[in-house]
Amino acid sequence: MTHVHAHVTTGFEKRKETLKGGTPFILYWNRSDMGIFYPVGLFGGTGGDKYDFNYKDGVAPGSVLQFRFDTAEDELTETKLEDTNLQFRRGRTGSWERAVQRKGSDFYIAAQGSDNSMVGIKEAKVYDDQIRFALRMDIAGKGDSWISADDNTGSIRMRDDSNRRAHLVALRRGDNADDATGGYDAKFYPMSWAELIDEIK
Repeated sequence: MTHVHAHVTTGFEKRKETLKGGTPFILYWNRSDMGIFYPVGLFGGTGGDKYDFNYKDGVAPGSVLQFRFDTAEDELTETKLEDTNLQFRRGRTGSWERAVQRKGSDFYIAAQGSDNSMVGIKEAKVYDDQIRFALRMDIAGKGDSWISADDNTGSIRMRDDSNRRAHLVALRRGDNADDATGGYDAKFYPMSWAELIDEIK
């Protein structure tokens, strides 16, 4: 049955491995379907956008966001994903949190700055390679929207358009069940479609 797999790197080895519920991962986001996937962190700085989810050209393990699906399921099919939620934490040891949707000039996925919490996954798409997936989030007080492939000055947008949904990939380093960075200090950098998907599918 089709289910989500993670891209796992251990030393020089790369492999495709079933992603189990509750397992932390680094979220890689495909900007505007251009074939490059970026690790997701927080925007930073000052102003209303500083807690928006932001794609990074390079981010340290202590600053990158880690994500997990809040379920004990061993195989994350589309149906199982729709029974759970996507959670995140800041760095290696932060508390697990729900994202929110923040309203600025557009709607954005953010760590805080809004009462419109993402209370669950409304719809999920797992692609044929079983590595890429897409998520439509159920947003308290605002209906539901896809995590989109679009951004506004770096802030990742939420959009109600299935044609603009983002391709997402879960990446893990090493075999530490509780830390997607594997305890390594090397930064996370953008990866091409070939590096992230084609080499392990």
